[in-house]
Amino acid sequence: MTALASRRRRDTWLATGLIVGLLTIAGVLTLVGARTLADSTLGREVVVFDDSPTLRLPHTATAFLGVVGDEGHLTTAAVLVLAPDGTGGSIVSFASIADSASNQALDVYPLDDAWIEGGEDLLRLDVEALTGVGVDLFEVVSADRLVEVMEPLGELGELFIDLDDPVFDPSTDAAWPSGEQGFSVERVLRLLAARNPGAVTDTDLIEVRTKVWDSIAEGVGSGLQSLDGRFTPGELSASTTPADLGGFVERLFSDRVSHRAIAHAPVDAERNPREVEVVFHDPSEVVMVFAQIAPARVGAPLSGATFRLESVFASDDLVGVVVDGVPVSGADIALLAVDRIRAASGNVLSVSATSSGLAPQVTRVLVADDDQIEVAAESFALLFGTVEVSLAEERIDGVDVQVILGLSFLEDLDADIETRLVGSVFEVAGDESGDGVIDE
Repeated sequence: MTALASRRRRDTWLATGLIVGLLTIAGVLTLVGARTLADSTLGREVVVFDDSPTLRLPHTATAFLGVVGDEGHLTTAAVLVLAPDGTGGSIVSFASIADSASNQALDVYPLDDAWIEGGEDLLRLDVEALTGVGVDLFEVVSADRLVEVMEPLGELGELFIDLDDPVFDPSTDAAWPSGEQGFSVERVLRLLAARNPGAVTDTDLIEVRTKVWDSIAEGVGSGLQSLDGRFTPGELSASTTPADLGGFVERLFSDRVSHRAIAHAPVDAERNPREVEVVFHDPSEVVMVFAQIAPARVGAPLSGATFRLESVFASDDLVGVVVDGVPVSGADIALLAVDRIRAASGNVLSVSATSSGLAPQVTRVLVADDDQIEVAAESFALLFGTVEVSLAEERIDGVDVQVILGLSFLEDLDADIETRLVGSVFEVAGDESGDGVIDE
């Protein structure tokens, strides 16, 4: 790593108050037994051993796929996650110009800069910092290699995509007209590498990449026919994770696949003194997404406790509930709770967000020790409003606190949490180093 890259790493994390070395993956769990806690996402199972009160989260295999255009710039970034049984899973896409410091450092560090400056080594550091998850496979590919890796999609013949504006890549003279239409699979895949600097911004192309991944997920449907029966569903472990990207993709496309594009926003102008093209992703949204689909792979870089969060409001529970004048969904409620936990330096490892309608009247907080109940009742009321604290009947390996959001939380959504936490046990000391950089 270059001296500049090393200085950049320290500056990024010290300025955000996070000292992060290698990500600690909390609670790598093997699932056996019969009891499943409901969740609407692929990495959902939390199962209890028949002879033990300890639950364990599922192991989920992960892969990073980056795509580089003919000019050498990173154009696409996505994390692929297999379902716990090793078939099907999720695609989570990020902007290739996403700030790895998530708009929290003294400067911005787009993923594309990491690729140009330090290749795969530096890019991997930035990807793991941005996503907060460990990655089993990491590959940055050309458009030609992408077509090769995605070869199973060939059985579809074509993919349908609706482009708001035409796309032209001057490096290859390839063009894609606007409107909804079908293209060959290869032609759609090559959109993930297309770039037209000077005419179309990389920010504008984020939506194009999103539509490509959406098209792929829709095309795969419940699994590609050519892969039907290829793999026997069964719990994966670190030792049985696919050894190469091609094998990973085959497993991913052998069953239902979902795609989630992480929302992006412009960075604060004062954090972009070099005026580079960059966006940022909300860290709480990133945490919430991976805590649903890959809970055992989520790191715990913050100084506080580790959490499992359940948000199980029915749609009727949320009628008339608004935040900043906007009606909210169950996922919005879960995201607000993740925000609060992270504001108190807590680490959210597992999230179950469903519309099952099983929300209790009052938010329940489950702790692992009788001695914690009294102080927890006072402390967690600061985060969630009215709470009931009790001893957890069953523990989840790697999780300190389990929270089941209740209807009472809906009455606390407008609370000023930052003010409430001042002087509390959750107050986080700021960076005392002055400039956020430690001299070697």
